[in-house]
Amino acid sequence: MADFVSSLTGVQMDNALLDMAEHNSEAWAVGERNGVAVGSDDVTYHNNAQYYAQQAQSIAPASVTEAVRWDVAQTALTDANKQQARENIDAGKNGAWTNPNLLDNPFFRINQRSFTSQDFGSSGNGYTVDRWKGYRSIVTVKSDGTIDFTPNSAAYGIAQYIEAGRLVVGNTYTASVDIGGTIYSWTFVYSATAVYSSYFGTSNRFYHHTNANNSVDFWITGAANTTYNVRSFKLELGTVSTLANDTPPDYGTELAKCMRYFVRWRNDPIGFGYISSNTTYAYIHIPIGVTMRAIPTVSLSGGINLRANGQTLGVSSLSVLNQTQTTGVTLTMTTSGFSSVGAVSGYWNSTSDYIDLSADL
Repeated sequence: MADFVSSLTGVQMDNALLDMAEHNSEAWAVGERNGVAVGSDDVTYHNNAQYYAQQAQSIAPASVTEAVRWDVAQTALTDANKQQARENIDAGKNGAWTNPNLLDNPFFRINQRSFTSQDFGSSGNGYTVDRWKGYRSIVTVKSDGTIDFTPNSAAYGIAQYIEAGRLVVGNTYTASVDIGGTIYSWTFVYSATAVYSSYFGTSNRFYHHTNANNSVDFWITGAANTTYNVRSFKLELGTVSTLANDTPPDYGTELAKCMRYFVRWRNDPIGFGYISSNTTYAYIHIPIGVTMRAIPTVSLSGGINLRANGQTLGVSSLSVLNQTQTTGVTLTMTTSGFSSVGAVSGYWNSTSDYIDLSADL
């Protein structure tokens, strides 16, 4: 053997060493040598990745919930197990896990109506910032973007309506709210027929129920004549509240969500279109860039002028003709009658005028 080895040239020796290294690394990586599986009684078996993987798997079988596995499905992990595992690998925002929020405008930053404050009296209600309604309360937007509400009647406050299809009957959800820096939460199993409420503190209440129009309202209420400062509101899957890990969502993304329900159109020119054959209607397209939840209703604050063929006429009434899939809505505007058909443009009487398009629930 010594004579054989000593007779190898330098190149031959180098090739032999490389071949040995290749086989050793093969045994280390995949538990094989020269294409043949290395048995458990072979010393090299105990020096490869397969051995250590098998040892780890024997310690953490799929039935053990304290260990998270990547190679098999695990059905016994609790929500707390999952949350801790995500935090351990810095998953989610700011290194902490957060579930998607099923509510819109949860930090109240979208405010197309330019809402500031309103007292809804002892029986009234109305929209405040986008997607949030005030009921029998005084609602005020604070300088820091949070909302104060003061119920005029006990057990009233603010609410958001969402489509019932966002929730699955039988699934577990958690609602949570940040009031003055303290987070309160409520976990429930959703049923489409029941009314749910849960008290926290002495007078505050989470409340929701399914409505006849296939929507679900989510409320936070309080005691009469008591002011509550609401910083954020969340609805999520599971039994754990992750609201504390949330930061305000991207403004543009959240605005597009809110525009599915409401658009206040102030752009000038309003839009372009054409005059009908009887010359008393103008069809103006408003390119809002989203598909609203349903064909919206329209209301006008102020006045609209139409210009075509050298004529300028006012608008006496308007309605929604149709909604296109992605580009906006077309409005029918009634005028006193143009002299002929042709292209037409619309513009405001003053800079304070606007059109509201509403597909709110």
